[in-house]
Amino acid sequence: MTLLPPENAQCLQIVLWRNLSVSGSDYCALYRLPNSWLLKGTALAALNENDPLLVHYEVECDQNWHTSNVEVHCAHGTTHHHLELQAHSGTWRRDGEPLSQVRGCLDVDIAITPATNPLPIRRLRLAPGAAQDVTAAWIKIPELTIEPLPQRYTNIDNHRYHYQSANNFSADLEIDEQAMIVRYSDLWHRIAIYK
Repeated sequence: MTLLPPENAQCLQIVLWRNLSVSGSDYCALYRLPNSWLLKGTALAALNENDPLLVHYEVECDQNWHTSNVEVHCAHGTTHHHLELQAHSGTWRRDGEPLSQVRGCLDVDIAITPATNPLPIRRLRLAPGAAQDVTAAWIKIPELTIEPLPQRYTNIDNHRYHYQSANNFSADLEIDEQAMIVRYSDLWHRIAIYK
């Protein structure tokens, strides 16, 4: 995984978020490729004073915002984990082996970043007042385990969504014209943007 974008990539936006729940930040770029979309980012967090965390991630989606490739590198103290996933029409594979537990999922949700919330928002294109249930392939950090996570997105007014997940979590999401997160309740806040 390189920090440089592919040669044929058009940068649509770069954002820097501050993590308000723990000391941390996330630098994320959204690119348009000839036949797909690409998110590349780096998240840093201090889970506590003696628990630093570094996560590099890449998520590629097809033209319709269905997740197709995911790569995550996680450094947690001196422990390093690496994960590569491929998805096609809801069939997920890791190292060529099918992941039956997330079969049917069209979205990925990487736990350390708000970068993946725009994926179902872009894919669903909900009208104001509409809501939709989805199930995402949830990548837990730092162990990089994968499990299905039922979620619900409700479009409040095109710039605000309400998010709920099956693990009794909910948040209000303020988004911009690219559906990238401006504010994620009291957990994340955008502090810089390049477009």
